[in-house]
Amino acid sequence: MRKKKWKRLLSLTAAVMALLSTAGSAEESVHEKRIEEEPMYHSFIYTYMDGGTWAVEAPAPYRPTEKVDSETLGVELNEPVDIFAGEDETFIVDSAGNQVIHTDGEFRVLEVIKGFENNGESESFKEPEGVYATGEKIYIADTGNHRIVVLNRDGSCSSVITAPESEVLAEDLVFAPQKVAVDANGRVYAVVQGVYEGIMELYEDGSFGGFVGSIPVDPDPLEVLWKSIMTQEQRNRLENFIPVEYTNLALDEDGFIYAVSLASEDTNSIRRLNAAGDDILSRNALGGLPINGILPGGRTPDSAPSSSFVDIDVDDSGLYYALDAEYGRVFGYDSKGNLLFVFGGKNTSQNGTFQNAASIALLGEKVCVADSTGGNITVFERTEYADQILRGIELYNNDRYEESIEAWNEVLRYNSHFVLAYSKIGDALYQLEDYNEAMEYYQMAVDQTGYSKAFTRWREDAFSRNFAWILAGLIGVIIALFVARYLYKRWRRKHPVKRGSIFDSLTYPLYILFHPFDGFWDLKNEKRGRAWVSTLLIVLTIVTFAVERGLSGFSISSTPDAQLDIIYELKFVLVPLALFLVANLSITTLMDGKGTFRQLYIASGYMLTPLILIKLPVALISNLLTQAEGVYVTLLSTISILWVAMLVFAALSCTHEYTASKTVGTIALTAVAMVIICFICVLFFSLFTELVGFVYTIMEELQYR
Repeated sequence: MRKKKWKRLLSLTAAVMALLSTAGSAEESVHEKRIEEEPMYHSFIYTYMDGGTWAVEAPAPYRPTEKVDSETLGVELNEPVDIFAGEDETFIVDSAGNQVIHTDGEFRVLEVIKGFENNGESESFKEPEGVYATGEKIYIADTGNHRIVVLNRDGSCSSVITAPESEVLAEDLVFAPQKVAVDANGRVYAVVQGVYEGIMELYEDGSFGGFVGSIPVDPDPLEVLWKSIMTQEQRNRLENFIPVEYTNLALDEDGFIYAVSLASEDTNSIRRLNAAGDDILSRNALGGLPINGILPGGRTPDSAPSSSFVDIDVDDSGLYYALDAEYGRVFGYDSKGNLLFVFGGKNTSQNGTFQNAASIALLGEKVCVADSTGGNITVFERTEYADQILRGIELYNNDRYEESIEAWNEVLRYNSHFVLAYSKIGDALYQLEDYNEAMEYYQMAVDQTGYSKAFTRWREDAFSRNFAWILAGLIGVIIALFVARYLYKRWRRKHPVKRGSIFDSLTYPLYILFHPFDGFWDLKNEKRGRAWVSTLLIVLTIVTFAVERGLSGFSISSTPDAQLDIIYELKFVLVPLALFLVANLSITTLMDGKGTFRQLYIASGYMLTPLILIKLPVALISNLLTQAEGVYVTLLSTISILWVAMLVFAALSCTHEYTASKTVGTIALTAVAMVIICFICVLFFSLFTELVGFVYTIMEELQYR
């Protein structure tokens, strides 16, 4: 009997627990709708290699885990156009519903703000578009009513900011604030529709503090010239040079404004503004990649639309997330402007994509994106891949370099194409004073700045350790040069060089370097030139360009990731040389030139001597130089090109027996003729391709018939 009582008691307890569990689940389902885990979709990342920008596959950094809508909130959510996230709360602006929904960090509704009491009268919102909250107040951009409403946390009205009065403002200004942010000093920053002068700085008493961050306009010089000769009526028909309009803003923990603007050519769409309105955003991304969202030549064709950023948010470590409405993607950047990850999409059936991405907010480690057309908010959580990226950055910032290396190695395990990880490992190794290994990682990342920094320290250490040996080596080289010079003079006295000998032919280019007019005159009239020497010089020029491209110092090379490829350089030497010979001979034949094709070919090889004697050794020595010392390489390279230009003038003048003015005219006409020949060749190739296609089509038709 007692056993039966215990069984009944246990059954009753189990039933109560089941009911409580069911009630808890029901309560949870009211405020959140978990998204069933889907197969991971792939993202992409931009990288710089082979002299261009490439998009490479990357794991998804964030996974959509929740979708917040009318059903989950328990209140109507029609058109969410803005989200503000605090430490454990969110404010959602429903423009079509004329309301602001206040929730906790789990999206449980705390209150729905539809209006307020102002001087004893009830007032409501009309098409609000922005919200910002501090510890004491809530600021609502009441766009349709042309005002900013400031509410206390208890819902009472603190103030209403309407159109300010100022001499710098247009008299017909329609004050329609769309987005709002407030700094620690109570300054209110507003993005106002139709205001192109910048972000408006306001105060609660309605006073106007000025414009912040005006975006300069750089009109096309040709368009300016064209407008200057137009009539007033014609000018009125054209568009004016209107500055770009801001679309949204956010404040970081230091009070700086992160602002985004509509896409515009040659305009920075993302800015970080200081108190003076200057853009201080760091743009030191690896490879010099711009902070413009979608990049032409990556996953999109050059003609594809640019990204249109509509919102931005920034975390405490300086990482910022920009929302692109054009492609429905979120772009995450670090404080230097390096693209860390991309996620989201547009107009697909997959969770985590949007019909019309309108706003973004960081809620702790979560990312919330509002879809104004879909009427919902998608909540993203980090994947392990993004966790390791952000962990690597945080550990490095906290001087925990060895642990940072471990995190970045974990990132590379997920994505070996993420070149930024190699650079970050190089940074950590540099801090650990392992400069040699740091250089290896910088080289894998094609990070020339980092490599140069590590190489400078490595060179200093190597020089201090081996100073005695380096000094002895330099003294030995100097002595060897003096001895070689002495022995050469003795040998020359006993064995005078005969004109026309192989040795004389090989050293004659050196004579031309310092006696160009005499040298080229003898080259033609005294038969001092040799076709085989000219060919040898052309081959050496090809080798010089190949060495310069593939073996120059990594710190200063214009193609740091290129390999030594002599065949690749053929087209950069032989094609221009052939064009020059054909074009010049064509022009000079019409202008009584005395030179033949053979004479011109021989002279052309000798013209290239400065490139070989200067560029070739400089390319090899550049491996001992840093980025700051690259100016000397540029200087010597410029000298070699100017020297070649001088030899070209002397060669054409002597070969064709022209005066100075006629030689200059011939060179100009030769350049024009080269362009015309290129155009004819391209045209011929195009027509030939069309002809081949036409013949192929006819043959296919005949085959089917």
